[in-house]
Amino acid sequence: MNKKGLKDLIKINKAEAEQFRESGRKKTKKYLKKLNSVVKVFLVVVIILGLLFIGAKQFANVSMSNINDWVKGIFLKSSPGEGYPYTVSDKGVIQSELVGPYLALVEKDKLLFLNSHAKDIFTYEHNFVDPVLKTKNGRAVFYCEGTSDFVITSSSEILYGYDKTANVLDGGIITADIGRKGNVAFVTWSDEFACKISVYNQKLKEVFYFGFSSGRVVDLSLSDDGQYLCAAVIDAQNATLFTRLMVFDLSKSEPISDIKLDNQTAVNIEFLSGSNIELITMSSVYAYDFRSDSEPDQTIDFSGSDIDKAAYDPSGGRVSIAIKQYASNRDTVFLFNSSGTKYKTREIDAVKAISRSSKYTVCLTDHKIFCIKNSSRQLFEIDLNVNVDDVLVDSGKMFVFSGNQIYKVGLSRFTNFEIN
Repeated sequence: MNKKGLKDLIKINKAEAEQFRESGRKKTKKYLKKLNSVVKVFLVVVIILGLLFIGAKQFANVSMSNINDWVKGIFLKSSPGEGYPYTVSDKGVIQSELVGPYLALVEKDKLLFLNSHAKDIFTYEHNFVDPVLKTKNGRAVFYCEGTSDFVITSSSEILYGYDKTANVLDGGIITADIGRKGNVAFVTWSDEFACKISVYNQKLKEVFYFGFSSGRVVDLSLSDDGQYLCAAVIDAQNATLFTRLMVFDLSKSEPISDIKLDNQTAVNIEFLSGSNIELITMSSVYAYDFRSDSEPDQTIDFSGSDIDKAAYDPSGGRVSIAIKQYASNRDTVFLFNSSGTKYKTREIDAVKAISRSSKYTVCLTDHKIFCIKNSSRQLFEIDLNVNVDDVLVDSGKMFVFSGNQIYKVGLSRFTNFEIN
């Protein structure tokens, strides 16, 4: 090879080497650009989670469990299923509740959660004889009434299984409640007292208890901030029943409010919003602000009637009550706001079931489902061509239970339609 040919070859090799280096630089820049995008997304997620953790100290509605469920929910909510109508087992549904975005079904031998596509995303097998599910803010306490058996669950997993809860309680459960902060309260039978209230934090550490020398707690409710508890206690004196409306500050050993209501038999008590409490008895409804100096306000006296059904909005502390008139087949449906004040009534024939969300109150009768829009007196009807056993309303949809079928009905339009 002559010198000229050698120089040309060297030039060509230099050019190829430069092209190779330039190609490498481009690939490196492209890789760094992708890496930079991934890092940015990761940092945004870290910042959002950090803000959620900081907010959890200030807001009752955010907890570690909620954040975990939110992350899992991104995948679980959209997981494809068979869709509705959904067919349940022949054993049937004992109870249905909403836990976060999921429909929770209590069957004789299992607790299962369905997403919006009717996909079974989580199942817990149980042997409870009398199972009860109480839910709030994406958490639930699932227990066997009359025993000390219970578990704590989120909407996607068991947080505290029987292996961790077996020795927590020393008496059979009468009733229970779970708070928006994730704390849980139990009323149990006791060898030392007539009955006892025990409250546990998110780590199942007992933070409060109170024993009753007489009477029985029929219901209790935790406040949204997790700092207070109200209880309805039935007691007797001189062969006459009365109800005690009690409020506890969980940092103190004695009740901060204890009001005796003569000739009243408590049925249900609920913290609404802030310091507002609503008590339902067999003949009256009371609204009470425990931070005020006033006595409980008797908002309804239905001595000539009988309370039929009651439903609470789990997200906003509002209640709807159906009251049946004696010697009549008609119910008067009362709607209350978050302070316990009555603001609306409706007359509906023979209410079989009632459910309430932030937007709607739904009443089931033998042949129709009546949907009342809570913000107005607007009402629309769904004609039924099949027997319906129960209804459960969410903000914009309703679950209809008929035999072993569960239907999902959208409530965005106010039109009449049929379920066949």
